[in-house]
Amino acid sequence: MRALFILTTTEGWAGMMYIGVDTTGVDMQPVQDSSPYMVIYFVIFMIIGSLFVMNIFVGVVIDNFNKEKAAQMAEDDPSNSKVKVFMVLKDIESIKNTKRKYEESPKDWTLPVWEVVHNDKFDTFILIIVFLNTITMAM
Repeated sequence: MRALFILTTTEGWAGMMYIGVDTTGVDMQPVQDSSPYMVIYFVIFMIIGSLFVMNIFVGVVIDNFNKEKAAQMAEDDPSNSKVKVFMVLKDIESIKNTKRKYEESPKDWTLPVWEVVHNDKFDTFILIIVFLNTITMAM
């Protein structure tokens, strides 16, 4: 079972294949290349096993993605009156809080920071920094 697991994960499968090719029998010493037909078994098992493992992994990821997408669509459904009312109230409250905060203290240090962060040039600047960081890490 361990040998088949190693083949399925494709880590060190070549070493296991060479051991399988050298086997002669139970409680017998290995002889180099005594069973060359075993190569076919190991290669086929490795390909099929790794494909099944990969397909199961991808299937689980896609299934979870579809569940989350369905949950998100149910929340965003405009016919859902509770969600619609909640979103409107949330938007109104956030607008009130933002206006109140900056109307009460226009000389506060957070207002200039807010203006810089919400500027379109700031997005470009951050994108350039991320790009330069990626190039630096690649070097």
